[in-house]
Amino acid sequence: MRTLIKRLNNPETGAETGCILTAMPPFGVTLAAKQKLVDALRHYAASVIYPKEGLNIYASVHDDTPSIVVIRDINNIPDSEQDLDLAL
Repeated sequence: MRTLIKRLNNPETGAETGCILTAMPPFGVTLAAKQKLVDALRHYAASVIYPKEGLNIYASVHDDTPSIVVIRDINNIPDSEQDLDLAL
């Protein structure tokens, strides 16, 4: 099945920090079919793209597009701390 892979890179170092995988089925998918495709994308990411690496994998449960965001080595990504004005 046609699948788009968008690589994500750390702008400071250029190192690859993850990717977005999107399955492009030639037909509409049901929620059950979407879940099977998302599971297949997760398996592919963990076994082919980033084997033997600790990964954080996220998928939208409300979107009808079978897509995942994969972040590798999340604890080593540079962060910044900001004060946000959040209304609680």
